[in-house]
Amino acid sequence: MDRAHRALRPLALNPDTPRDVIVRMHRFPIKEQLVRQARQNPPTFQQQTIALYQDLAPSTLKKRRDLRQLTNTLNHHGIRYMWGHPFKLLVRRENQTHILSNAAEMIPFAESLGLTLLPLQPNRPPGPRGRRQEPISHSPRRTPRKRAPPRPQDGSPQRH
Repeated sequence: MDRAHRALRPLALNPDTPRDVIVRMHRFPIKEQLVRQARQNPPTFQQQTIALYQDLAPSTLKKRRDLRQLTNTLNHHGIRYMWGHPFKLLVRRENQTHILSNAAEMIPFAESLGLTLLPLQPNRPPGPRGRRQEPISHSPRRTPRKRAPPRPQDGSPQRH
């Protein structure tokens, strides 16, 4: 592990709410092994399950969200899929691998699998990974400190 630190969060959140920890692994195969083992046997700390997530680029997350209707349909039918790199959706069905790399091809891709896309469910309210957000409390703002008056250029002492 190269480094680890807690993620920043808004000050308004409850201080008892657990914070994310960001870890940078030195070797990719070790990171993959940790993620794989965590899927099979999720780690715990003080009787709390720890969830591991990969840090993905916002563009990759957006592309995955664009395919949510298809992934929901695959999940509904019990069809397993995995994400490839760079952005790809890989579906193994009847000993054949189907690859989708563009959201515009989602409908023909689903039809090639013999599926009809399910209607898209409305978005869930935004929040940190499904946790309920605490109401924001408006705490009084600190008043800025007063600055000392500037010193004269000639080096003579100031008069009050």
